[in-house]
Amino acid sequence: MRTAIVASILLLAVIASAVAVVWTHHARRSLFAELDEIDARRDQLHVERGKLQIEQSTWTATDRIERVAAEKLNLHLSRAGATVLVTAEWGD
Repeated sequence: MRTAIVASILLLAVIASAVAVVWTHHARRSLFAELDEIDARRDQLHVERGKLQIEQSTWTATDRIERVAAEKLNLHLSRAGATVLVTAEWGD
């Protein structure tokens, strides 16, 4: 009788251990799949960031800004000596 109880307890322990192994294996696979998706998203964002940096450098290029200012706003660089510095004195 005592042997049957010990055997039953050991059988339950083995079954519980087996269920725990299966559950942890499933959890590990799920987490690994999620990590893989996050890595892919990170890589995608890294590529997009590079493209945006290239676009930003294109839009802020000095020659482009000068060209747009001349064509659309009719602004031009001043000649040397044509610039006058105006200062203002602020009273008390």
